[in-house]
Amino acid sequence: MATASSDPVVRFGSFELDLCAGELRHRGIRLPVQGQPVQVLRILVERSGQVVTRQELREQIWAADTFVDFDHALNNSIASLRDVLSDSATKPRYIETLRRRGYRWIGPVTAPATRSDPRSEDGDASHGASVQPQLPRVDGRRSHRLWPAFVVTTAVLTISISAGVLIRSSRDVAAVPQIHSIAVLPLENLSPEPSDEYLSDGMTDELITKLAAVRNLRVISRTSVMRYKGARIAVRDIARALRIDALVEGSVVRSADRVRVNVQLIEAATDRHLWARSYEEAFVDVVRLQNRIASAIAAEIQAELTSPDRAHFAVAHAINTQAYEMYLKGRYHWNKRTESELRLALRYFEQSADADPQNAYAYVGLADTYNILGSWAFNAVSPAEAGRKAEEYARHALALDPSLGEAHAALGDAKLLFERNWETARQEFESAISLSPGYANSHHWFAEYLCDMGQFDRAIEESRKALELDPLAPIFASALGGRLHIAGRDEAALEALQGALELDPHIPIVHSTLGVVYETKGMFPQAVREFERAIELSHGDPTYIANLGHVYGVSGDTMRALQTLNTLKSLAGARSVPAYDLAVAYAGVNDRRAALRALKAAYDEGSPWLDNVAVEPRFHVLRSEPEFIQIIRALGLPILAPTATYSNRSATGGRRPS
Repeated sequence: MATASSDPVVRFGSFELDLCAGELRHRGIRLPVQGQPVQVLRILVERSGQVVTRQELREQIWAADTFVDFDHALNNSIASLRDVLSDSATKPRYIETLRRRGYRWIGPVTAPATRSDPRSEDGDASHGASVQPQLPRVDGRRSHRLWPAFVVTTAVLTISISAGVLIRSSRDVAAVPQIHSIAVLPLENLSPEPSDEYLSDGMTDELITKLAAVRNLRVISRTSVMRYKGARIAVRDIARALRIDALVEGSVVRSADRVRVNVQLIEAATDRHLWARSYEEAFVDVVRLQNRIASAIAAEIQAELTSPDRAHFAVAHAINTQAYEMYLKGRYHWNKRTESELRLALRYFEQSADADPQNAYAYVGLADTYNILGSWAFNAVSPAEAGRKAEEYARHALALDPSLGEAHAALGDAKLLFERNWETARQEFESAISLSPGYANSHHWFAEYLCDMGQFDRAIEESRKALELDPLAPIFASALGGRLHIAGRDEAALEALQGALELDPHIPIVHSTLGVVYETKGMFPQAVREFERAIELSHGDPTYIANLGHVYGVSGDTMRALQTLNTLKSLAGARSVPAYDLAVAYAGVNDRRAALRALKAAYDEGSPWLDNVAVEPRFHVLRSEPEFIQIIRALGLPILAPTATYSNRSATGGRRPS
């Protein structure tokens, strides 16, 4: 066997591994991979043909006291090597995976002759033959010092990809799948403290938000991906449910003031790992870390980044760590959507704003929370107070960052719900969609505005966009069903609502909206069943009691309808019963005078329930009444001519979910 030189260059195929420089080259061109992946490659080549266990790699490269998630780090290193070598895990040419054991180098290894090898000068026929070069052993005790270099290298790799540096063979580049839709699955919390779960959830949210800003890329919203948190479901099944081309998964590890994120990109149709990287930053630079990851993913899927997109990823200021932690905790509780959790979210958002008054996202969180607490969904804060505070916080966020699409959406929703400033609401929703096209709530709330204005086709189009971005959100599916119903498309409405029930059968509004569609179709027993289920799930919400009273009335069961009205009136002493709900129940028994008095009271209250009164079929019996027309005009809503859309129909999809 030839003796390798003290400064060997090992060849395999068209690649060269320079052991002294720690460089991997392809046809003489240095590839942007260094650090731990190269160390793994050296060990595998040194023991070509032999099994190298994961434990052996760990002992030789990762010191015992190193802060690292070893499994992800090794997986990322192997994925990086396969990436630059154009290798495949299923049909390997170089690195073979042995399940539950480790890896084996199966490619031919040749060492070029050097001046210390006399056969290089006399033309020995063995020149270039396969050899086992003597490689220096990697010292695991020093390997952790290479970690910062690896992080820097990863950053260089990300920038290189973005700049268009070719790191694959032309054949592999041609094989890169077209990716137009993507989901970021919930990042796993691998920190020692389970309480750091808010951080992994927050990082998931932020990656979704940043990728959603990329034009022409459909990014699945948080509600849908969070259903897969902790689940062990096949990639293809997830892809089928979300209708995506690729997904991102990974983990977050926090230790003191450092954060490490491991991410990988997987082709949905084939379960093929396309890309994997690890990133580490000080917690104070976590925004920079998020931008690096999002930018690298966008580059890897060959997304077309506009100038605003690049500017969006370029923002990488240091953060106030306390403010950021409080903001993430606020969103963690906000997403649970119960009154107690929302009030807890308010406290965290307030603490975030106190810790960093320049943190625009904290004020968006406050505005979003008041919009929900003051809406029909909770009625936990008076409409006047909720509207005032939501607008105040949304405007403050916009003063800090006018380009924040979420802030425009929050302001638009406040204007829609509490002020009925229709023109400003429209402008804010359109600005939000322009700035953050992947923010599903902007489309959802804009659809409500369009429906209130009688623009049903556009409302349905925006509802469908929201559902495309968040396909597993039953609230969006229910809202689509309600708007289809208002537009007179009851069969399509039933299909959407049945889909919402399949997603989550325990949401009251889904059952209630299904009930009103059944009522319109004259399927009264089915409608009663759905309303009763909504009342049960909501623990007696007056809105659903009113809907039950309405169906009793229009079905001819006057006695039960009046009993339900009395129930609503008796509840008024113990809890808030919106005047709008009383109007619905009175309309069911065709008591027009009482229904109009209740609607006038709702108007005086500033009730957000009135937003869709002009298009709601259950008030068809009132449309010819001068007082009803006066209320619509006072609200600034269009007077719509009676059409088949709502003429002779008895019910509506009801409120829009927040």
